[in-house]
Amino acid sequence: KMHAKTVAQIKNVKKRNRRKGSDNEHVKG
Repeated sequence: KMHAKTVAQIKNVKKRNRRKGSDNEHVKG
C-alpha cells in the first residue's frame, strides 16, 4: 500500500513538472 501511494505521488509530481515545463517553455518562447 505504501509503495503504491508513493508511486501515485511520483506520477502526480511528474504531471506537475511536465505542466510547469510547458508553461516555462511558453513564457520563454
